[in-house]
Order: sequence, then C-alpha cells, then structure tokens
Amino acid sequence: MNNQDVVKQLHGILGDNLCAILSTGSFWSGKFLKGWSDVDIIVVLDDIKIRNLLDLALFMRGIEKKYQCFVGFDVAARKDLGQSDIFYI
Repeated sequence: MNNQDVVKQLHGILGDNLCAILSTGSFWSGKFLKGWSDVDIIVVLDDIKIRNLLDLALFMRGIEKKYQCFVGFDVAARKDLGQSDIFYI
C-alpha cells in the first residue's frame, strides 16, 4: 500500500474540505505488510458533513478488503482541534 496513493484518493474524495491526514506505524513508514499490518488514520476536515463521513467509511472499507487489514480512522474538525486533548510540544 502506497501512502501517497491514499493521500491522493482522499483528496479526490474530500476536495478542499480536507485539511490534514495523520497516520503512524507501518503505513506511514512504507513498511506495510498485507494481511499483517493495520492502518490508523486521523482525517482533519474544515467542516464535517454526513456525506464526507459516508464516503470515508466506504473508502476505508475498500482498503480493508483490498489489503486484508483493519483500518481504524477518526475524523476531526479543524475548529475542534484546539478544544480537545492535544498536547502541543
């Protein structure tokens, strides 16, 4: 799985509403192993819309089926980031 492909696909789905994509682990480092690795992604949007959530769920489900992995994803609104438990260093 190529993380740049996922970034391009998410931008295609969400357009200018997409602010950031955060991920860690083997997916981010490019060491993803099909059937073993999982994918953890946080998607930050300007404005959370039901249509975006449905599109994201379908996209993530497609990744699970194609790469035989579990995808955990969260969605955050840009405006809420300053009000949550994020610790800036």
